[in-house]
Amino acid sequence: MEQVNPRGHVKATANLAELAGDLRCRLSEQLQSQLLYTDDLAPLVLPARRPQRNVVAEQIAALELKRDAAERDGTKLRAGAEALRAAAAEFLGEGNPEKFRQYDAMADQSDTKAALEESRTGALDTRIASLRLPAAATDPIEDADVNVTPAAYLDEALRRAALNNGDVPWHAAAVAATTFTNWTFTPDGDLLHYTCAAGLPLVGGGTVDLELSGTITNIRTRAGKASTPVETVALALFGQGRTLEELATVHSTTRRALVMKRIMPWLVTVGITRRTPCSTTRSGPQIGRAHV
Repeated sequence: MEQVNPRGHVKATANLAELAGDLRCRLSEQLQSQLLYTDDLAPLVLPARRPQRNVVAEQIAALELKRDAAERDGTKLRAGAEALRAAAAEFLGEGNPEKFRQYDAMADQSDTKAALEESRTGALDTRIASLRLPAAATDPIEDADVNVTPAAYLDEALRRAALNNGDVPWHAAAVAATTFTNWTFTPDGDLLHYTCAAGLPLVGGGTVDLELSGTITNIRTRAGKASTPVETVALALFGQGRTLEELATVHSTTRRALVMKRIMPWLVTVGITRRTPCSTTRSGPQIGRAHV
């Protein structure tokens, strides 16, 4: 990322592996909290973007066709009335009153029909103008069923990316680039806050956006591989339930280094200074996520 100034100073650098791992957890959290409820798979109730027919535009187009036809018919009838009156005048000049009355009556009929078509044209113009007025804003929230298959695919793709320095096959990268949009990154010292939107397809067509946000390490301000802020490691381990093996791989370090240099100092800062008793079936300190 670059600061907006003449020097173009780079303010932050992200670890793609860490971003992939955190993004995976954020997507999973949103899916579980908004789509996959504990009791059943309830329909989504969120602002959905569905491809819909523009009914108003179709109505306007149909009315314009009728209006144009009425306008053409009225013009022809007026022209016909003028021609009939011209012929009537010629018959009157020739001393043929009977033909004069006949053609003059025909001209009157043509004028009457033209007036009807002009009235119809005006009514259609009024109707078209009313349809072109801005429609009242409608609430986009609706019940919709989400296709979670892409989310499941991305969950695995992001897991592999977190363990492979952020790299995934090109197809997975293309799916991720299409799904995750509207990125923002905000440097905050040793931390880097991000937001994005995950666009998931709806079963009946269209998409819905899940707003995601998270915090990762700003590695540009940190020196050395073992310099990850303790708070990001603690959040990933205890808040997101990720494993030490994964975090050690993401941060290019060892499990022991993470525990000794990151986890233990963080536990001290939150007031945990001794181990809880170990069970007979599991080894190591038993520190529950709820307790922390």
